[in-house]
Amino acid sequence: MGHVEQGQDNADAMLVQHKGIAIKFSDLYWKQTVAVVTAIAAFRQRNPSVTPITASRPAGFADLVS
Repeated sequence: MGHVEQGQDNADAMLVQHKGIAIKFSDLYWKQTVAVVTAIAAFRQRNPSVTPITASRPAGFADLVS
């Protein structure tokens, strides 16, 4: 089980701000974010008409998400 960084470690609902998620994400994945963004940008360049809904259809999507 993980740990709670904000709020209480119980079953109560908790409001989490997007900014907090973004900050934690960048802290955890600082080095990897460049590779992820680069891979997504290359995929989108090869598939310019793709949308989030249709992204899984083109060849190469399985490689992108792996």
